[in-house]
Amino acid sequence: DDQNVGMQLHAVKALQKVHGSRELPESLSLTLMEMLETSPNSALRIEVLELLTRSEVARQELAMIYERATTDENSFIRNRAKNGLNEMDQSVPLEELK
Repeated sequence: DDQNVGMQLHAVKALQKVHGSRELPESLSLTLMEMLETSPNSALRIEVLELLTRSEVARQELAMIYERATTDENSFIRNRAKNGLNEMDQSVPLEELK
């Protein structure tokens, strides 16, 4: 909830260490999704995307995360999301996830 982007960035990095590849609590996942969509800071959105995609999120949620990130203003985030969708599509067609 801190308005300081530096503090938010440190918090997300700490969460990466705490949660690793484990599933995130739903409330935290929703908060991170909101940050991914609304934060004006690209570095923060990149770290949030990393945390969301490293955790053992259900594949449907992961597809949704990537789809939302494909419209990000930052080209790195858009590219990473598109690559993630392509990788998922190669293993399981996206139509089967919806």
